[in-house]
Amino acid sequence: MKKKQIGYDRKIPHDLIDLTADHYCKTKDLDLTRKFLHEFLSEKYPNEAGRKKIITILLRIWIRVPDDDKQLRDYACNLLKNIRTKDRIWLHYGLLILAYPFVCDIVKILSTKLGFYDEVSSPMIYNELKNTWGERSCVQKQTCLVPLTLFEWNLLQRKKYKYSKANLLSSNNRELQLWLLATLIKANNSPVEISKITDLPIAFPFTFSITMDDIARSEFFITHSSGSGRIVVSFKI
Repeated sequence: MKKKQIGYDRKIPHDLIDLTADHYCKTKDLDLTRKFLHEFLSEKYPNEAGRKKIITILLRIWIRVPDDDKQLRDYACNLLKNIRTKDRIWLHYGLLILAYPFVCDIVKILSTKLGFYDEVSSPMIYNELKNTWGERSCVQKQTCLVPLTLFEWNLLQRKKYKYSKANLLSSNNRELQLWLLATLIKANNSPVEISKITDLPIAFPFTFSITMDDIARSEFFITHSSGSGRIVVSFKI
């Protein structure tokens, strides 16, 4: 099995991802944002190597994105200016899932298991994750960082090292809802049946009020018939 690159090796506090998004979307400058983060975090994280690792993840989520993800990131910057502060988590979560396949795979497992169990532990996730990411100590160690980050972002509840569902987040902003679904479908890398699009496992912390007509009219999606006659949705941009 070829070893896949994990990349996500730090828990990311919500206030730091918010700060990164704010600074970059105002300046649109990678170097300025990196310098700002180093100065801002120098007291809290005096060890330069550790600080660099945190900043690398922050930049990877919001700034150092692949070319084919930049349209979604730029769209997120435009949304950031107009949405409620509490709705920003929709943007951070979508770009996190898009940036890190490791995180995406963990969230899929976590969501599935929370459909069967009231509580899920990191070892339960790792036992399944190792089938695709390998039985490696780094995979085992870094698996725990993902649910811990989601807990920090109030997307999970935590009690004695076990995680459970938090209250679903909702938004009255249809554009934001459509953006998140588009981002998650792109990260999922496969078409989704239109009637099941709002039930994507990786969308489990959120609830949606958009309709199938909203999805069909959106610039983000293309709809087409599958071989069985069902209508499926793919990412368009």
